[in-house]
Amino acid sequence: MNINSDIFKIESNNVLPSRGKILISEPFLRDTTFGRSVILLIDHTEEGSMGLIINKRLPLFTNDIIKEFQYLDDIPLYKGGL
Repeated sequence: MNINSDIFKIESNNVLPSRGKILISEPFLRDTTFGRSVILLIDHTEEGSMGLIINKRLPLFTNDIIKEFQYLDDIPLYKGGL
């Protein structure tokens, strides 16, 4: 039986991270925060990076956290931001 072991190989597209890029976690990353995450990169400098996880919705709305937003429609919160 001939098994193609390259199906699990992850190849880089050689695109450097920068503000506004979307990062997609490696398919087999075993991490509770970043596993199966899609991240919008907000900033990337020599000092570090900051991004928002945009695909993991929480069971909360902005109105639940900030009471002054009661007059707005329910805005869902995500694990990494709005």
